[in-house]
Amino acid sequence: MDEDKQLHNVSRTTEQSECRTKSRFQLAKELEDKQRIQNTLSQYAQAEDRGASLLRQMLTFTPGPQEKEMITKQMKEEEGHAKIFTNQLKKFNFEETPLYATLQQFYEFCQECVNNKDWVACITCQAALEELAMASFGEFYNRVDDKETQEILLKVIEEERQHLAFCMDQLQKFVKNKETKEKIEQTQRMIVQVLAKGVMFTTLTSDQRNAAIKVLKQAHTMHTNKMKTLNIDFPQAI
Repeated sequence: MDEDKQLHNVSRTTEQSECRTKSRFQLAKELEDKQRIQNTLSQYAQAEDRGASLLRQMLTFTPGPQEKEMITKQMKEEEGHAKIFTNQLKKFNFEETPLYATLQQFYEFCQECVNNKDWVACITCQAALEELAMASFGEFYNRVDDKETQEILLKVIEEERQHLAFCMDQLQKFVKNKETKEKIEQTQRMIVQVLAKGVMFTTLTSDQRNAAIKVLKQAHTMHTNKMKTLNIDFPQAI
């Protein structure tokens, strides 16, 4: 009897230890998921706000009334996206985290194009931004299990797709001219360099870097295929 009792106690202790280990693992996983969602929503809220700011500035040098109407519409939608993602942060009781240095550097490059009032370069940047946003939203949609967030992402992706369609229409006009086509290609080379440098040399965690590389590769493939339809060779990832 004593021996059976000892075996039972050992078995029970082992089960309790396994439960504690499992519980710690689950808590760590939940914390990791929470931080990932917090960081992602924060990036989206700030990125959409920065995008809206760039579009607002572009309104001062649109080449025509049609472009001005489209940029105004897009600016309002981007402002709406920023507000939606900010509200999602509040829903989960999350604090906003800083914008990743990779995105910060990309937006700084886009801001230079806006400061120069270079319409061709700005539209080239916007096309890349929209592509990157859609790739990121699609990836996040597959990983988040909150129904409301998924519905928001689908709505935002559709609007970003319309923004990209406008950019593609503009680029199609630009490629007919040798000088503006070269401007597109030059700007695209700079974009790839800025993003590649940002991912490899900024202070991202290993998981953040791997996630960023995955999204960048998806966006790169999609954008390369779109540029082929315009007879533009999109630069290879560095």
